Amino acid sequence: GLDAGLEARLRQAFQAMDVNDDGIVNEEERRRRMRQTLSWVLTECGMSLGTLHGLGDMSWEQFREHFVREWAMTRKEQALGLVDVRRAVAECVRGGSEEDPLRQLVGMSDSQLERWCRDEVASALLAQLVKQRAALVAQEE
Repeated sequence: GLDAGLEARLRQAFQAMDVNDDGIVNEEERRRRMRQTLSWVLTECGMSLGTLHGLGDMSWEQFREHFVREWAMTRKEQALGLVDVRRAVAECVRGGSEEDPLRQLVGMSDSQLERWCRDEVASALLAQLVKQRAALVAQEE
């Protein structure tokens, strides 16, 4: 969840964006006022400034719920950077060139792509996650 300080800053940003004070922030209000109000909260949490674009009208509860969900995903994405997920997948891609490193994917049918993901990519990811789990367990000891 959010600590009290972050929750207060987020609520303050929401209220500042709610120009007409109706308890709902719409896309136009968010876009117009975000730079002045919300961008610093998103930056503080390591989140993209585009996190809340295109969501339509939102009440405080909806806004908070979306923020919390996106913040959780951001923290997981950052932690997965330590697992080297992209490298694990990259090592499964065969061939390619400097100009077209993912060429292998172009020639695959949907069923071949599914089989490749299930067999090769999943195994490579599993190996990385096992190493990460071992490191996390060692930190706890």
